[in-house]
Amino acid sequence: MSKVSLLRARGFLRPVEYAKVCGVSYITVKRWLRDRVIPFVKVNRVVLIDPERAKAALNKHERKEAAV
Repeated sequence: MSKVSLLRARGFLRPVEYAKVCGVSYITVKRWLRDRVIPFVKVNRVVLIDPERAKAALNKHERKEAAV
């Protein structure tokens, strides 16, 4: 079994799949990856995201609403 298959079996998702789960666009997920907002692993050329760790990172990165 390849490393990618092992990680996918553990629940890791590709960016397109993670975008669907989060209800955001693929471009948004790509931006999060580029800006290192969410953690990811790269095996060969395949980017994989652990949804639990990504959710925790997004919660930590969440903006506070401005007081009006």
